[in-house]
Amino acid sequence: MPQQAWQPFTPRGVAAFAGATLTRLVLVQLAIAALLVIALVWFLRIAWVPVITDAIQHLPDAGFIRRGELTFGAESPVRLAGNTRLGVVVDIAGMRGAGQIADLEVTFEKDRLVFHGPLGEWSQPYDRNYIISLNRPELEPAWGAWRGPLLAMVAIATVLSVLMMWWGVGLLYLPLVKLIAFFADRGVTWRGAWRLSAAAPLPGACLVAMGLMLYAFGAIDLLRFGLLHLLHVLTGLVFAITSPSFLPKIRATNGKNPFAGSDEAQRKSGAPPNPFGRSDEK
Repeated sequence: MPQQAWQPFTPRGVAAFAGATLTRLVLVQLAIAALLVIALVWFLRIAWVPVITDAIQHLPDAGFIRRGELTFGAESPVRLAGNTRLGVVVDIAGMRGAGQIADLEVTFEKDRLVFHGPLGEWSQPYDRNYIISLNRPELEPAWGAWRGPLLAMVAIATVLSVLMMWWGVGLLYLPLVKLIAFFADRGVTWRGAWRLSAAAPLPGACLVAMGLMLYAFGAIDLLRFGLLHLLHVLTGLVFAITSPSFLPKIRATNGKNPFAGSDEAQRKSGAPPNPFGRSDEK
């Protein structure tokens, strides 16, 4: 096993984290989390931010949500903006007149906001206690001012969430790693087994980052991205199962009688002879 843990991309490299410090593990996790953040922010800037910007620019001069109902100063249904990943639609009557061409469709209906995706439909009624502007003169400067801070908040939330997820997965895999190490005659402490378990999901996280980049550019569709996400879960489990085999072996005893001593050393020390010692006399 390597003396220092520095890469989590092989079972041997993941096993090295069992003997590493917590600081080294967290630093490597932060590096992988940064890679995920870069991929996610890049995806948002390529696939979602332009659609939202375009949708705001196509809003009418008058429009708002008040007392839980949408008042829209233009024709409906209308597709404000969209691509193959995201679409923004206004459909007051809720008749699906604009169709669905994006993987995720956000539809503003008369009394609710509806999300249409590959897993079905989810809706949220408008809050009756607030007045929400839905017009270009008000939303365009607000979006221009908050776009950067929102991306920064998404980045921070992503780092914190993936760290907590990896630490939780470490606790989940911990008994499995200890059990495999026991039957493989490999030595590892409980803390070391947790560090190994927390490093096991990191190779799969790199697959997710790669999938986000490919999906952002349209190189893969949502189905293939979902398969990559499933593969990243299986990858973590595979590394948790295989990595304990690269831990240090438990040294076996040399087979000597622990009660046997040196007769010469005993004579020099003046100690009485060991009654359990070996005798050469016949």
